[in-house]
Amino acid sequence: MEDVKELKSVLERVEGKLIAAQYMYGAMWFIAFLAVMALYYVLGAIVGFSSIFSAIYWIGAFVFVGWVGMMVGKRLEALFRSQGRVEEGSFSIIALPWIIGAIIGWVVVPRLNLGITEEASVAAGFLTFIALGVFGMWLVFIRAGNKDKGMIPAFLLPALGVPLVLGMEKGAMAWASFLVAAGYALTSLLYLYFAFNAIER
Repeated sequence: MEDVKELKSVLERVEGKLIAAQYMYGAMWFIAFLAVMALYYVLGAIVGFSSIFSAIYWIGAFVFVGWVGMMVGKRLEALFRSQGRVEEGSFSIIALPWIIGAIIGWVVVPRLNLGITEEASVAAGFLTFIALGVFGMWLVFIRAGNKDKGMIPAFLLPALGVPLVLGMEKGAMAWASFLVAAGYALTSLLYLYFAFNAIER
């Protein structure tokens, strides 16, 4: 009987560490994006927020964040496969929602000119891109059997912000960036909270 209890305790600790690792890997991706956003505003304040600077910076930033996302995705997939929850390659579709989000957010929404200013339309497109991309990631996680409540703020806050920025005459992009940063920061905090809970249980 003691052996059974000890084995159960060991398995629970192992499961707790696996769950904690999943949340920590997830937090890494969101924190990487927050760092990229912070660096953009620091460099922009120095060199100026020109369209050329913004284009070059964000192309490089999305390559970097995409690389971090691929590394995190591979590690998460390996963890899920070790638990028999997904098959190899299950996370390969994670780029699809970001591609769809980019087309809708950066092309379709700004061209519709739904905002009262051009900046408002671009800000709405940015929020749409983030909301669709993260929502798609969340669906991939759900499909893998991971009921991830921590990721909800990262797509819900940007989605709720779309109608707000459409009616703003000034500061729409700043407000949009704040909503994305707030959503990502809240998700990162929730992930770390869930990770520590999993370790301590």
